[in-house]
Amino acid sequence: MKKILTLFLLVALATPLLAQEGLHIGIGFSPQNTWILNSTDFNNSTDNFDPKFTWGWAGQFKLGYNFGPPFGIHLNAIYSKQGQENTRLDTVGRQILVDRTLTYVKVPLYFHFSSNPAPVMFTFGFGPYMTFLQDASIKEDGIDIYNFDPTELYKPQNFGIAGYMGADFQLVEDIMYFNARATVDYNFGDIEDKSAQVNGQPFFSSSRLRSNNLVIGLNFGVTWCILPQGGGRNAGKFWIR
Repeated sequence: MKKILTLFLLVALATPLLAQEGLHIGIGFSPQNTWILNSTDFNNSTDNFDPKFTWGWAGQFKLGYNFGPPFGIHLNAIYSKQGQENTRLDTVGRQILVDRTLTYVKVPLYFHFSSNPAPVMFTFGFGPYMTFLQDASIKEDGIDIYNFDPTELYKPQNFGIAGYMGADFQLVEDIMYFNARATVDYNFGDIEDKSAQVNGQPFFSSSRLRSNNLVIGLNFGVTWCILPQGGGRNAGKFWIR
């Protein structure tokens, strides 16, 4: 694996004109499939926990700099609605929909690579990210089930790894590119605060395993690129890329 990664980097760095130098500013929107992965839940019977395909969304702002072919560093700020839906049966066998929704601000730092400037440019990026919890809710059939703020049950910060792969499509030569990318991010740390208490009692069972966020999305957006003077083709021009 190390040899493959080293070869990839050497080939990328040896290819001329793989990326334009300059400041990159972008916006984007993502529909996303979101999961809260917990082995205690997923090993439970489907009567108590039957996970459902859960949709979320995210909006992002990007600020980055490309140092030259083919490498850049991009810092994103992402507002993300995510969580997990599941069904369970109550004491009389009625199916109930449980909806856990978490709102985060995520800050990933991407190491960015791209192919030659062309009508279609392929892009790839990966890097660490931090999450900052903004809000949480837990509802059953659309009704809040707790008389306290569920945000208290989750850790305010966490960390993980994020990545993307996709393409930039040229709309107007040297002026506008449309971005389409598949994205993924995963939390390493437990998102739940196992020390949380309600009315002086621990909320989570001592046997409950850790919970991790997994988000898979499609990102669509545009990026503005400002080339420095002397920084490559059409230096000093204002790009959308």
